[in-house]
Amino acid sequence: MAIHYDYSYFHYHEHEAARQFSDQLMPRNSDYQSENRNADQAQADWGLDLLLLRLVQKGVLEKNPRHADTLVKFWEDFRRDYPETELSLEEIVKKGWIRVVWNRWYIPQDFIHSRHSDVTDDELFLFLKKLSYVPYPDERKLCLRSVKAELKTHRRRYPDLPDLDWFLKKEIFIQKGKKLFLNCSNSLVQNYSSTLLAKLWEERIAGPRTGLDRLNWWRDYFDCFHTGWDFMKNLNFQAKEDFLDAAVEVLLGEKDIVGWHDEALKVSILQN
Repeated sequence: MAIHYDYSYFHYHEHEAARQFSDQLMPRNSDYQSENRNADQAQADWGLDLLLLRLVQKGVLEKNPRHADTLVKFWEDFRRDYPETELSLEEIVKKGWIRVVWNRWYIPQDFIHSRHSDVTDDELFLFLKKLSYVPYPDERKLCLRSVKAELKTHRRRYPDLPDLDWFLKKEIFIQKGKKLFLNCSNSLVQNYSSTLLAKLWEERIAGPRTGLDRLNWWRDYFDCFHTGWDFMKNLNFQAKEDFLDAAVEVLLGEKDIVGWHDEALKVSILQN
């Protein structure tokens, strides 16, 4: 039986939260969606948003290179290069140099600015430097499947739908060898991102059906679109409730969801 949470607490403290966290509550730039008449026309004439949704649902997203499971593999590779090291992965994590939050590992963002240092004898620095070059989750590609078949099927309802060459010319699709990828940075795709993300959550014909597994799956797509922060306005009531329930479950269960400042305080307390 699904657990549903009472959100009246958040509504009651809404004004206080707005006062304390006004910066965080300010709409992001991506919420201010500029007019895109080409996207509106493509939606009206060809149902482009519906086509993209079906393609995304049938597509395959590359694996997350910074998933928590990859951290052990990176450490094992590092140990082969530095077999005499006295460091342990557990110690590095415990001291706050690496954080594992919601199935992903993170290193201090400031480290990116110092990784070009000539340091060669500090093993911790060298390991973090190795990790700093691992691609971020939002750099993954979405490989499309059965594109020609989907175009043919969609054209039955929308006869004026352009052919594949148009999608390639407009860089909505990117071709590499025999594979086609969705260009999530394309202005037409970004225009539909909030709708696509909402439908990805609502329609359970793709991905895990319930709970945290579905939220974890959906989050990967959220990363890749780079926009669509206002997707919740497009969710129906039940889908919104399910999303909030899953999100609250993450917040209640994740022990390491605070920021780097809090991590530093924890390390300080442990050392003292």
